[in-house]
Amino acid sequence: MNFKKSIFVIFVLLLSAGCKKEYKYCTAYIYDAKFVHWGRGYYKLRVFYEFEYNDSIYKNDNNTKGLYQNNWTRKRYKEGDSILIQYPKGKPSKSEVVRLIYKKE
Repeated sequence: MNFKKSIFVIFVLLLSAGCKKEYKYCTAYIYDAKFVHWGRGYYKLRVFYEFEYNDSIYKNDNNTKGLYQNNWTRKRYKEGDSILIQYPKGKPSKSEVVRLIYKKE
């Protein structure tokens, strides 16, 4: 019985090692950023951005990392900023924010 479990674990590890995703990176333009109530007085910053892929414009939104105690805190991301995003190859609708590139003052 123990031998079967170890074979199964090795099999799962081999399958998961072959499923590495390849990501593409591009820049996106932020057109809106809002605080969203997360609960018990904490807020998350939700960023709305758009980018171009294969002559099509994609719009997406993403919750940024970190919680804020109040919603009047200075926003890290603002309208007009540029961000670096990543998405799995061929699936631009599943994009995620990587970091801020250009901050418009």
